[in-house]
Amino acid sequence: MLTIWGLFHLVEYALFYQEYKFLMDEIKHQFAFLIVGFPLFVTPIVIRRREQSKKET
Repeated sequence: MLTIWGLFHLVEYALFYQEYKFLMDEIKHQFAFLIVGFPLFVTPIVIRRREQSKKET
């Protein structure tokens, strides 16, 4: 009985680990996308603001 219960927990742990690993990979991909995407999104806005402030002065 105990060995079956132990096996069950081992399988459960393995499945949980797979899910967890997948989740961590997803988070890493999202994080990498954020790090790459954020500057690409912000830079044009910053450039436009600088050009506007140059025109004003």
